[in-house]
Amino acid sequence: MAKKSTDKPTTPPEDVPLEQEIARLEEIVGQLESGETSLEKSIDLYAEGHRIGRKALQRLEGLERRIEVVAREGADGSLQTVEFEGDEE
Repeated sequence: MAKKSTDKPTTPPEDVPLEQEIARLEEIVGQLESGETSLEKSIDLYAEGHRIGRKALQRLEGLERRIEVVAREGADGSLQTVEFEGDEE
């Protein structure tokens, strides 16, 4: 069965803010919890949510690594701002 052209994209573009991805996840959860979607649509929504969730988790882990780099700097335990040297997503 072909998807309607009005369906939202199932893979978020790279430039979508994390907050927008989280909002889409909340929207998907709401639709699934409502019980008003067909089984086929529910499966599509679940798959979309899973992809978005996995990508959002990767982005959050990258942000967490950046925070840890800043938090661990300074021989006396003080916080110092240093340039992040890891891979940017």
